[in-house]
Amino acid sequence: MRNPTRIIEICDDTEHQRSFLKLSSRELRLDGRVESLGIAKALSNVSSKISKNDGGESVEHLLREAADAIGEDDVAELLGEELNRFSSSLLYAVPARTVDSDIFSGLVLFDDNVLRVSLVAAGPMAHRIKIHRRNSLGKQLGVTIQGTDSLVSFIRSGDAKLSLWSAEPFLHNDELCGRRMKRLPDKHIADGEAIFLEGGSKGMSIASCSSPILFVIVTRNTPRSPVNAHYELEGELHSCTASEMKSSRIQILATLVRELKCEDGIDALAQLLSHPDHFVRWQLLREITALCIDAALPHLLRAAKTDPHVQVRNAAKLTIEMIGEEYGNAT
Repeated sequence: MRNPTRIIEICDDTEHQRSFLKLSSRELRLDGRVESLGIAKALSNVSSKISKNDGGESVEHLLREAADAIGEDDVAELLGEELNRFSSSLLYAVPARTVDSDIFSGLVLFDDNVLRVSLVAAGPMAHRIKIHRRNSLGKQLGVTIQGTDSLVSFIRSGDAKLSLWSAEPFLHNDELCGRRMKRLPDKHIADGEAIFLEGGSKGMSIASCSSPILFVIVTRNTPRSPVNAHYELEGELHSCTASEMKSSRIQILATLVRELKCEDGIDALAQLLSHPDHFVRWQLLREITALCIDAALPHLLRAAKTDPHVQVRNAAKLTIEMIGEEYGNAT
């Protein structure tokens, strides 16, 4: 058990504070070291090239160029420095954004509006625990096909077997239904190999590994497909979420406003009803309806008649019918 008194003593110690400030300086922070090693400049150059791509052609070769900018020696140097600093300071923690899930742990090495590069590790024990936990809870495993292009470059493969999947990508005006995922042949991966996952159409999961895996994942931040599609292992489409960060944040905030029963937030949500993604428009309408039917009605009527997407029009009409005879007659 931690000793609160001892923690306060450590934090109040002037020498510890000086050490912490020094280790957290721009020159010694992880992003500063990425820059001083020349990695950040190389990645910025790749980011500039990708930004000039109109999105219609493949960026696989550019993502490979970004992955190649991070050598195994660079990784060993960066992690060695961080481990040494951690062991020499009671207060030290890696000053960087992290990647955390039930299997993966990692650090974001570079991130701008165009490109994100992360160093990620996974171990066989964590993988087995995840499988066991889900099986014990009766949950079915599934696969997410991300809307963004990504390249996964394996520094250490861990003798992993990868399950690969493909599906027809969703375009901006497609109805979010009628898709199935198809399983591709499994692939045993070797050290130094890379897998390109085209946004919206290719997915990957780790079927097994016998030792720890270490990889660099390079992601183009601009989505190729507007949604991350979540499939059941049998191939059926389960659900979709926004792949673009702003759209995803709007969805989350809209749900939060409804959960908080904040009717004062209805006007702010209504101002976003011209959003280009039809599934975002519908979620906004749904949350406004849950907050206040009277406030939602004019927006539902408008959507039922003029929304450019057939799914939104139909959903709005059905919602009006469900509200009751009085509102149904208003159409």
